[in-house]
Amino acid sequence: MTIYLIRHGSAGKRNSADSRDGERNLDELGRRQAAAIADLLGSKKITGVLSSPYPRCVQTVKPLAKSLGLKVDRRPGLSEGSMVDEAWDLVTADPAVNVVLCSHGDVIPEIIMRAEARGTDLGKKVGFAKASVWTLRGWNGITFRKATYRKTRTE
Repeated sequence: MTIYLIRHGSAGKRNSADSRDGERNLDELGRRQAAAIADLLGSKKITGVLSSPYPRCVQTVKPLAKSLGLKVDRRPGLSEGSMVDEAWDLVTADPAVNVVLCSHGDVIPEIIMRAEARGTDLGKKVGFAKASVWTLRGWNGITFRKATYRKTRTE
């Protein structure tokens, strides 16, 4: 089991006063980040692509899903503001698959902190930048053996 946990790409500035803030699309940088993620993970043996239903998340993983011949499966449990238990259940749902999950800057740190609290080795490089990828490997029924972090390059 390998999980690729992706924070959505750049989508402009948050505007909490705007009731449509959740509908923000990727901006130009975000579209380049989505393409870079597709390049980074397109050769992996990924069997599923799950995403928060927010457009910026779906758009972040859509190029990857297309390159793999998969559909993006929208999951409310990955939405901004979701409870960590919902997201954790999606991360650990099927130990026989390699899955991409795209979520938000409040959800991903919670998942990583839970994994670390259960004994996952996070290594030395930790972060939660937009369009970054956490790779979690070695599920043992309780936690992952190792997690690695990397930023997506967009030059």
